[in-house]
Amino acid sequence: MQIDGQDIPEAVLRHYRELIDLAEPDLVLDFARRVPSAAKGFRLKPASAPGIRSRIAAMLGQGRELPEDLRILLTFSSPYCAPICSLSEEVAIGILPSLRILHGTAAPAGALLDPRAAIRAEARKHLGEGELEVTAGAELEAYDMVESLVGALEDSLLPPLPDAPPSAPPDKSEEDDETSAMERAVVQAISEQIDRLKQENARLKEELEHAHVRAQRVKALEKKAEAAEAQARELRRTLDQERNARQDAEAEVRKLREQLGAAREQAQRATAEIELRAAPRGGEPL
Repeated sequence: MQIDGQDIPEAVLRHYRELIDLAEPDLVLDFARRVPSAAKGFRLKPASAPGIRSRIAAMLGQGRELPEDLRILLTFSSPYCAPICSLSEEVAIGILPSLRILHGTAAPAGALLDPRAAIRAEARKHLGEGELEVTAGAELEAYDMVESLVGALEDSLLPPLPDAPPSAPPDKSEEDDETSAMERAVVQAISEQIDRLKQENARLKEELEHAHVRAQRVKALEKKAEAAEAQARELRRTLDQERNARQDAEAEVRKLREQLGAAREQAQRATAEIELRAAPRGGEPL
């Protein structure tokens, strides 16, 4: 399966299958009405949603370019695509690195569904970078950036459009009603997804704070370990010196023993000579 003529990475396809598994039954049934082959053999009712989901997931391995109807289903199922779609290109491209640091592949995978080519190109660049080695400082900075953006989005979101007042013109067309309903659905979907992002970011912030505490403890333990290693090195140096001194002393003792043994032998020889000289010879009077 491809987007813009380029193969979708396998990790992204797995994420898209997960989105299909989590898609609301209404979205699944709406897709089946627009793509009848997905519902062949099923009745269009909520109980059929699991079977239809399996059919839809199988479509990800068929054909070349991602069908528009499937892209729309994934867009409404992704917690990242709708908020990114609501941003300008500049803001979306700027926030995508932070979203990827906090949420991994899912963020650029959602951005890859954006209808704007520039956003898709940026998402593809991030997906091609492989695994990130993220520091705690980078995670905190990314969290702060996303949190400020979420707050700005909340302030700028329009409330769901109200129903037409009684004084509305009676000749309002059915197409206008459908457009109004779609606008309300889009705004509601974005609002719900922003709420999910806020909850996820709050959870990540708590984890980061715990990670920061653990990192401080690790640093303290590392300092203690370094001090212990320095002490051990000093002890080893002292032991080496004492061992060398002991070896030198043992060598000196061996040398003295050898000298003492040589002196004893010399004394014994001298004593024997004296005794030999002092002994009476044969025929001589005592």
